[in-house]
Amino acid sequence: DESLSAVLAQDKRVRMVSFTGGGNAGRKIAMAAAQDFKRTAMELGGKNPLLVLRDYDLDEAVKTAGLGAFSNQGQLCMATSRILVEEPLYEAFCEKLRDYALSLKVGDPTDPDVFIGPLIDERHCDFVRSQVDDAVAKGAKLLCGGTHEGPFFRPTVLCNVDESMRIFYEESFAPVTSVIPVKDADEALAKCNDNLFGLSAAVLTHDLDRAMELGMKIEAGMVHINDLTYLSSTTAPCGGWKESGVGREGGQFSMDDYTELKWLTFQSNRPW
Repeated sequence: DESLSAVLAQDKRVRMVSFTGGGNAGRKIAMAAAQDFKRTAMELGGKNPLLVLRDYDLDEAVKTAGLGAFSNQGQLCMATSRILVEEPLYEAFCEKLRDYALSLKVGDPTDPDVFIGPLIDERHCDFVRSQVDDAVAKGAKLLCGGTHEGPFFRPTVLCNVDESMRIFYEESFAPVTSVIPVKDADEALAKCNDNLFGLSAAVLTHDLDRAMELGMKIEAGMVHINDLTYLSSTTAPCGGWKESGVGREGGQFSMDDYTELKWLTFQSNRPW
């Protein structure tokens, strides 16, 4: 609620504001908090990339990508929304990810067989559908999904996505993922960093030296090797770069944000 956020951000009794949510709301809250120089911690949106290198097992890569993209209907700030696949694996990867998405049951989340439940509301479904339509109109290939019934958006896989399309840059927050072909790891890195967000990323490869090199160069607050884009820990620093926010949650990193640092000295024997 923006009115509640404004009250908290402007009340002089509040010395620090923490927010998890969208970038537009986060920007307004940070601006309001800045009037009194309040400290802020912002965990905002993401357009999280998964880099699939040619040496990785195809079936494992598809399973990792599918879980990352479609768990909790994609309504995770760290969901896998861009998948950058080296060309030798690309065609087979797209087909297998389509089959994976089609195997997911959509419906009432209280049904234990259902994997895809509803989005927050039907209005958001219309927004996501506009992203998909824009991509298809500009040359993307819709392998499955792209439609919704009420608030239930079907798991969607788009291939041949490029920088001309809104969905390459915009967060969807839905069970929608874009598969992007790349010639090599260097091109994957360049496309990975071509985004205003920098929350989470993952790299799938058995070349650990290459993985570490890419992990250090990816512009994101969290990078996971041979795992999902979304991981959490009570002790690890959770947070992002760029428009994905400021500050970190977890362990001592939260303590740094939520406490004030003070230098206190005591002299028992004056030297003068």
